[in-house]
Amino acid sequence: MSSRLRITGIDTGPADLPAQLPAEARLLRQAPGPDRPDYFFAVLDEAIAYRTTLTALKELGGSTRRPRIRS
Repeated sequence: MSSRLRITGIDTGPADLPAQLPAEARLLRQAPGPDRPDYFFAVLDEAIAYRTTLTALKELGGSTRRPRIRS
């Protein structure tokens, strides 16, 4: 299967994702899911950037150190 697809929009997701669309991908396979027959596995041509929770905390000036518990 050498089909291609284009992601042009999303219903939900991180706030910075729509600015990274459209995204092109190569379709690997289609598989049935528990609620519908058309789940797809694909590989994006270019990686999508995302912020981790740790990055978001650092940007807000929050502490990323683990708390120490003393007894």
